[in-house]
Amino acid sequence: MVVVTQINLSGETPDPALTPRNNYFNQNPPNELPRTYSPLGELPDLLQAQARRLQRVRMLAIVDEEISQNKTRVAKHQVAIERRDQLKAHVDCLRNKNLDAEASAAIADIEFDPTEIDLQISEHSLNLIEAEKDALVAGKVIQALTTKGGELSKRRIQAAQAMSNATRDWLLALHSHRVNAVRQKLHELGGDMAAILAIEEHIELHHHDPKYCLRFAEALGKALRHDSPLRPTWFGIDRASIFPGFSAAKAALESDMSAEDGQ
Repeated sequence: MVVVTQINLSGETPDPALTPRNNYFNQNPPNELPRTYSPLGELPDLLQAQARRLQRVRMLAIVDEEISQNKTRVAKHQVAIERRDQLKAHVDCLRNKNLDAEASAAIADIEFDPTEIDLQISEHSLNLIEAEKDALVAGKVIQALTTKGGELSKRRIQAAQAMSNATRDWLLALHSHRVNAVRQKLHELGGDMAAILAIEEHIELHHHDPKYCLRFAEALGKALRHDSPLRPTWFGIDRASIFPGFSAAKAALESDMSAEDGQ
């Protein structure tokens, strides 16, 4: 057996009652479960983490709505530019048509009357002048909206990252609470296991199988790492004498049997 001796460099003799191990066992005898359950550490505020995540979700939704509205405004002003381009193409088409008709008349050596086409060109040209003005204004607006769209994209990246961080924090908080709830249930289960063990270790059953309790505790102890937060104090115990809660369960069983025998 290897004995580990604690070396105190200060030269002072440590108070055994103040050492963490002795402190724990002074409050909780080696074969007893802690009287009250306590979590491994301070649990994070689950409601606060959830509220922060919902806030980040709403902020991201607001940015997405602004991006959608910005795109709608760009599309609205893009119509003016498309109308200008269509009118310009139509006027160019009429002018080319006029030139082709004039050339055909010259080749045929006949008189060409451009009045009808000129009227159409004049009418559409007036519309084109107005469309050019609208398109210039639309171009300025689209340029500003495009700049705003770039800023919104950056804001969305930041909002999405903030939401991701808040979601992670909420999940970690939720995980801590769920793990703690399971630890508490396993801790409480130890009392029931100790009651079973007290029956199995009774002199009338001591040499009989099955020994469910110790086998169960030993199997779970092998299956779960020692540093797992889910591991309660009774996992891995292979002897009744050191099983948490065994002494109390044994005393309770003897008390019940004595009461029945007295009746």
